[in-house]
Amino acid sequence: MQRSRQLQLEVQLTYSMAEDNISLNILTKPQFREWIQNGMAGYKLPSTERMRNVMLPKLVAATKQRSLELLKSCTSLNIILDIWSSKQMMGIKHMPGRHTAANVFAEYEQIIGEWQIPFQSISQDKTDGGSNVVANTFYIPIPGWKEFEDVSCVRDYTENFDDGSITSAPAVSNGNGDEEDMRDWKSTLSRLKSKTTMIGTSSTKVEAASSVKKAGKIVSYIRKSVLDTEKLFKAVGFRLPNENATRWNSQYLMLRKLLEAFEKASYLQETLNATKKLGKLSAYELLVLKELVALLKPFKQASDDFQDDFESIGNVIPSFLGLRTTLCLKIKDRHGVEVPNPASTLSKTIKHLKNVAATLEKSLASRFSYVLYDFYYVLGALLDPPFKKLWIKRSEHSDSDILSAVKVQLEARYRHYRDCKYFATGQIASDDEVVEAPAEESEVLEEPCSQSIGPGKIIEFEAYLTEPNVPFEQPSNPHDPESKLMKTRPLQFWKTNSHRFSFLSVVARDSLSVPASSGAIERSYSTGTDILCAKRNRTKPDLFSNLMFIKCNAKVNATALS
Repeated sequence: MQRSRQLQLEVQLTYSMAEDNISLNILTKPQFREWIQNGMAGYKLPSTERMRNVMLPKLVAATKQRSLELLKSCTSLNIILDIWSSKQMMGIKHMPGRHTAANVFAEYEQIIGEWQIPFQSISQDKTDGGSNVVANTFYIPIPGWKEFEDVSCVRDYTENFDDGSITSAPAVSNGNGDEEDMRDWKSTLSRLKSKTTMIGTSSTKVEAASSVKKAGKIVSYIRKSVLDTEKLFKAVGFRLPNENATRWNSQYLMLRKLLEAFEKASYLQETLNATKKLGKLSAYELLVLKELVALLKPFKQASDDFQDDFESIGNVIPSFLGLRTTLCLKIKDRHGVEVPNPASTLSKTIKHLKNVAATLEKSLASRFSYVLYDFYYVLGALLDPPFKKLWIKRSEHSDSDILSAVKVQLEARYRHYRDCKYFATGQIASDDEVVEAPAEESEVLEEPCSQSIGPGKIIEFEAYLTEPNVPFEQPSNPHDPESKLMKTRPLQFWKTNSHRFSFLSVVARDSLSVPASSGAIERSYSTGTDILCAKRNRTKPDLFSNLMFIKCNAKVNATALS
């Protein structure tokens, strides 16, 4: 076999070992080696030692080199910051000492330096709610608005977003000495489970908690009983999921499936050993659980949406306001009389858990009201083409207040781009230049868009807002209206229209590339758990690190092993 072909197969095999999570011991199995030799004449299968000590490190080095090239070409980066270790206390990269805020920040700076990332290219850091990561953050209020009530508790390191420092969530005291990160959506969602089980003192809340607890016991009994499991599966065609202490939505899924099973086959309550031993769920308890599932359903949808790789920061404010409206079951009419909220989809559904809805609404507002004062979230919502200004009417602010404040920040950002990086590379026209649309798309505008009109290119922002909102879904084939509908991708819109909005498209790229949550890094940690499974728990740290790095960066597609 030619040397080039041998190397090509080695690269593919190395990727397969990392991406497909194949144990290196397979290279020692006689049957596997014989199968490879019979199928690929002339190919010399590497030994386990060569794979571990030569091929994997070479692919890691090639992937890192290619990653460094890509990072150098980026003008804007967003970082998701978190810490993870396995049950064996092994991490992807060893972090010595205690995980204090100071040590985390020192490690962060070291990694930034190692990967040659200039601070001025970092748009934002995304973290979870751990006090050791949010303690290093600061808050950027939009100027000209009433200050957010909790801003005084924020540890403010700087007031200028142009310096490229870490720009993440405020650390806000809850009065009990704990610090909670209000930036990451999952910080609240992960606490919803405790909110629904550790409910306050009113009789309605106690009964709701009691119903949830009883339902959990019934599900747990069914899952441990072979007879009950088989009986339920034959009746409804599915098995019940169990709740998980680390996933709030597992309780929602458990309750939803249990109710679905009892609705499909109501006789199960009479025949299951679980209900015979623990007691049936009464009609009232079933109603309470149905209302609780209805309350948690929109949170589940938001949680799933925000963990999508394509979901950006622009969707946070509209989702927050939508949830707040849904939970607001009553409003006062012009006579001061409370009436059902016509904008809430639950106002006619929730009869017994109105106090629980009010508790969730209060919790949601206390943790996320700050996004209405944060420049990144406000600008992201405005630059999301399907939303634009639609959300403002529900935000309790006026169009003029929000737009005037945003324009001030846009002018500051324009000066930052002009002074730092973008004009030098020709990405944005300078004040005395005029940018015209490409000839094939010139029909979009009646005349060339002058980039010198208005201070700080505000004319682009105003022109964008006057155009009709983009639909939330568009045909996958623009030339075929009957083709499959796909969700509108804001970043794709700005890339397509960058010739018309040379300045605003760069701002939109920097803003809308910020993820809505840190779900992506959590999936990476799940990958680490898969690698360090029960049969591979003695994997050495360097091998684990190499396998993780290749698997998480496989799209970089580094192919050099020679």
